[in-house]
Amino acid sequence: MHIRMTTISVICAAIAAFGIPKAAFAHAFGIQYTLPVPLWMYTYGAAAALVLSFVVIGYVWDAQKEGPIRTLNITATLIIRFFRSPLVTAIAQALGVFLLILTIAVGFAGNQSPYNNASMALFWIVFLLGMTYASALFGDIWRTFNPWHSLCRWYGRKNPQGKITYPQQLGIYPALAIYVALIWFELIAGATPMTLAIALSAYSAYVLAGAWVFGRATWFAHAEFFTVFFGIIAKISPLVIEEGSVRLRAPFSGLMDCAALHASELWFIIFMIASTSFDGFQETIIMLRMYLQVDAFISYDVFRTILLLIAPLLFLGLYIFAIWLARRSVINNQSLWQLARAYAYTLVPIALAYNAAHYYTLLVVQGQDIFRLASDPLGFGWDLFGTAGYAINIGIVQAGFVWHSEVVILLVGHIASVYLAHVVTVRLFPSRRQALLAELPMLILMVSLTVIGLWLLSQPIA
Repeated sequence: MHIRMTTISVICAAIAAFGIPKAAFAHAFGIQYTLPVPLWMYTYGAAAALVLSFVVIGYVWDAQKEGPIRTLNITATLIIRFFRSPLVTAIAQALGVFLLILTIAVGFAGNQSPYNNASMALFWIVFLLGMTYASALFGDIWRTFNPWHSLCRWYGRKNPQGKITYPQQLGIYPALAIYVALIWFELIAGATPMTLAIALSAYSAYVLAGAWVFGRATWFAHAEFFTVFFGIIAKISPLVIEEGSVRLRAPFSGLMDCAALHASELWFIIFMIASTSFDGFQETIIMLRMYLQVDAFISYDVFRTILLLIAPLLFLGLYIFAIWLARRSVINNQSLWQLARAYAYTLVPIALAYNAAHYYTLLVVQGQDIFRLASDPLGFGWDLFGTAGYAINIGIVQAGFVWHSEVVILLVGHIASVYLAHVVTVRLFPSRRQALLAELPMLILMVSLTVIGLWLLSQPIA
């Protein structure tokens, strides 16, 4: 969920990453860490890995001959039957509602120090990060835990259709607007336990009212941010969870047959990448220096808000330029926007890779604090479970391991995107030669995004 740059700074960053053989400092660790080899060596190596994967995928795998995505029905296995049992489902639904109410109540009633109030860790760490990675591993489990969906089902069983037809031309723009507001609230406004509780209360009213007006299924599919976000992430998972079955498939294969039916889906996926990049960039010394050039005219929060809104435009520009080059390289009867929507979901692995590379350490390290907060959720000095004195083990992961794991995460995400782009390309273009020519601009885009991701991770924080 972040970025940091103007067009010129993005280009300069890429050039610097490739061409300046000096030591860099990884900013994601909270401590200064000198890279074991210069950054340009990592970027060259990552670029070479992507090019090699492109060659292997392009010349060895023929996506046109793969046929339908193969899945294995595992609904009848003992563990799946257990987790899908009515009792476990009811417990999961009740837990989701309980945690939502607890987060709001603790935010209103507890100590307003973000460090001592459990609502902050529950929402930002356990829920937002934990559910993101759980969705990537286990599929669309949010469908069961979703507290607003449970409240709608409990209250409105007899009226799931709503009173007004949802305007389809809106697509998922309502969910995207919530997404932008959430990132602004987190990174710029500076959430506190009280403001978080107010925001969750307002959001609950928004979701329940919208479901009553437009119908439960339609409103959640288009306007409930978490349903849209976790649903997109769940397409990466090797598990397909449906009403009547659970099936096993190859990771990332759930994205193969996806295309953005509405422009809002493309914008949503672009913002998934851009928001994470913005967060990484806004912590750096470069960002501070940029602001010092204009601090006489606008406040720091306004400056960051402008960059947050510019970020998706920059990434969309890079993406559309690559699509334009692909279209120009091979004659194709589809419009630029048709092609852009066709390739949109190939960017999802990159979005998840950016997210995981920036935040998984936050979940692993800061997530430990939930043990302390469980005993004293309100910050009143309680010790309900004897864990109030629990201290976070910041050495659970070493800086060297974090850096190299982040590099691997970025590479895996980009290689998956290269393969997905290949699948889409061979379906859109008639011959293998045309497909490979059309795919080259997408490869350049993937390499560029890898370089930007590594550069962001390597920057020292201000």
